[in-house]
Amino acid sequence: MSVRHFWLRNAVGSTVDLMSRSLFLYKPTGLGYTRSMTFQRVSEGFFATSLNRLGQSAMAGEIVFAGSDPYSEYAELMDWIATAGSLQLGYSPSGDSENTFWAAAQIDAVAKAERTVGSGVLRVPVSVRLTGLWSRITPIVAEIAPTASPLTYPQTYPRVYGTAIAGSYSFTAGGHEPAAFGVTCEGALTNPVLSLIRDDTSTTIGVMALTATVASGATLVYSSVPLSDGVWVQSSAGTLTDMVSSLDLTKNNFFRAPVGIPCTITLSADDTISTTATLSIYEFFVSV
Repeated sequence: MSVRHFWLRNAVGSTVDLMSRSLFLYKPTGLGYTRSMTFQRVSEGFFATSLNRLGQSAMAGEIVFAGSDPYSEYAELMDWIATAGSLQLGYSPSGDSENTFWAAAQIDAVAKAERTVGSGVLRVPVSVRLTGLWSRITPIVAEIAPTASPLTYPQTYPRVYGTAIAGSYSFTAGGHEPAAFGVTCEGALTNPVLSLIRDDTSTTIGVMALTATVASGATLVYSSVPLSDGVWVQSSAGTLTDMVSSLDLTKNNFFRAPVGIPCTITLSADDTISTTATLSIYEFFVSV
């Protein structure tokens, strides 16, 4: 029988297994979700929803320290958490590491107790607030390869295009909430444009139009993931330069794809794109 599994991961990717023999999470609760909802009566027995917002999830449980020296193990975990920076909670409903979901999290309460008489284990109640939705351990990764001819746009943008060679990728996002994106593409790029179009209506959901040059050897980095959204140019030495000030802020620059709707994401520029961009699609789930 499969057993669900939990992990903690810090900002540099180091993980703590919360289901080991000497340290394990016991009786976790709060893995579902809540919504704040209000209703307006429209007729006898009929009500229209006037507010429907997803609430913040909070998981509670006990971390049981069952090793030979539980107090030292507790202190070691507290030191790791204190220096972890950002935290993510990992959860696999089936116990399979390949079927793992991660959510940004903060530990907001730890109630240290004393060792249990008889068993000698240390049971520590904890509370974990999720600060983001669940997403898979790895996003859906695809390529945006440049095409052999210029792309014709059905929309009009406030930009004069040269002989741009563009690439696109069509997909349908899964999950429970709109999907976000990460895109990286090596230069050289002049005034790169990233756009998302809904296929069934040919309407533009969002456009990231950057007025800047990404030099050869540098990399364009884009993210629309909430709490880590932005656009940067990464130098060959790894230095990131924030490029938000070079965006057209009247546009929906950090767009997300609706669930279940076929869409196409396109990368273009004022000059020829000679490299293939890497696209990451992050699907989000309210509960898994």
